[in-house]
Amino acid sequence: MKTPTRKSLIAIALVGGSLGALLGLRALWEGTRKTQGGIVQQSTLFQSPDSRWQATLEHIDNGLGFGLGALYDEVHLHGPEASVGRHGASGSSVVFNIKSQGGAHPRVQWLSPNHLLIEYRNPHKPGKCITPFQGITIEYRPLPAPGR
Repeated sequence: MKTPTRKSLIAIALVGGSLGALLGLRALWEGTRKTQGGIVQQSTLFQSPDSRWQATLEHIDNGLGFGLGALYDEVHLHGPEASVGRHGASGSSVVFNIKSQGGAHPRVQWLSPNHLLIEYRNPHKPGKCITPFQGITIEYRPLPAPGR
């Protein structure tokens, strides 16, 4: 059996490393694509009193990294059988999104079967605030900063 040369070992390492990098990028792409626009770090479900609607509060990492990364909080409104779709301002089920400020996530509360309250403490202006949404009244209340 012939012993591999240094040149052939380097070529094998380069091909193997390139293949590993491509597979890693594909896995990252698939993971991000499945959530369509971000990486869900936390998700909380709020069922309407009549069980016809669900509001899902999600804490999203946009997954860009390299100084372009950002964390967002967003609320999706959808039926109980529907899943959360695309994230960000372009998401059809997104009724509210805002750049996150640490642990001060928005508060979500159903006041009645067709009235949703979203309270947020944040110095940033929300990127999306839809009201009404398919017959649901959505009320937004900015909260004062802590200590005020």
